[in-house]
Amino acid sequence: LYEGDIVCPHTNLPQHLQTIQAIGSAVGALLAGHIADYYGRKWVTYSGAVQMTVFGFMGALSVNWQMLAFAMLGMGFSYGVLIDASMTLACETVGRRYRIVQTLAFQWSLALQVSSLCAYLTGEWRRYLLVMNASSLPVLALMLFWLESPRWLIQKKRYTEAAFNINRISYYNRSQETFSPNDLVHIKVHDGDRRMFLSIGALISTPNLTAYSFVMFMSALTVEMCVAVILFDVQAKLYPTVIRAMAVGVFGVVERIGGGLAPQLITVNHLVWSQAAVTVTTVVVFISLLSGYMILPETRNASMPDLIESASEKSCSTTNKTHSEQHSMKTFVK
Repeated sequence: LYEGDIVCPHTNLPQHLQTIQAIGSAVGALLAGHIADYYGRKWVTYSGAVQMTVFGFMGALSVNWQMLAFAMLGMGFSYGVLIDASMTLACETVGRRYRIVQTLAFQWSLALQVSSLCAYLTGEWRRYLLVMNASSLPVLALMLFWLESPRWLIQKKRYTEAAFNINRISYYNRSQETFSPNDLVHIKVHDGDRRMFLSIGALISTPNLTAYSFVMFMSALTVEMCVAVILFDVQAKLYPTVIRAMAVGVFGVVERIGGGLAPQLITVNHLVWSQAAVTVTTVVVFISLLSGYMILPETRNASMPDLIESASEKSCSTTNKTHSEQHSMKTFVK
């Protein structure tokens, strides 16, 4: 950036660009959560991947900082769309036994190592962006073969598609059991008042969900380890199918707020107090850990709720698993 005369070395523009990217990611996460709950997880995820690639190439071809800022805003937006919708899809296409394995397949740590190697080999930020985004093109083709979430399809009463997807999963799991649309009709995954899910207020519609939301809010402000473990594993099991993607998106917004504030805290270090950044992050981490310990239930071997009332009365005992869910979802865990 400095060598290309795009950014002056004596300004705080690099930190501001990071904040702009975080703002875009927050907006993308919020919109993706809502859209994925109504139009499906698969295509929202795919649209995010396509947008990220397009904006990545735009960033590589930037001729001034304004164009680069717009590209980073777009990359942040598409990242929010991609990650939050795909995490929900990943959680809903496997049974409880392999859910943590599915979410761990999103290897940020491995990606950081690969991207660092790529940055070293390319040696220049434009070439780096071009190579990284070009390498994602084959992945876009593979994503077309992803399956839509059977839970979401059942919730939308699209039983034929849900049965087809469940049977495909069953086939690849080497299970002989198959399902017909009629086998899925009796599964209850929809609350009576549909209008409730048009609002973020559904996340605080019951005392338990309100408490969970507070913990997710605090956790989303902390480090990436907390984000990976709490937001994408625990959170998926706390919120029901009808608002799960929205929940991931909303608290993903808070995560990006934390990411946007972080570069500004570095500036505060120089302007106000040299220990400001460390103090703020330490306090937030402490509140997150304390509230999580006191409020969150155990989710080990617990099934994901489909209804808001089942989430509000959630007991993590495996004996609470309904017979209908056992019958329809057991093919995922084989």
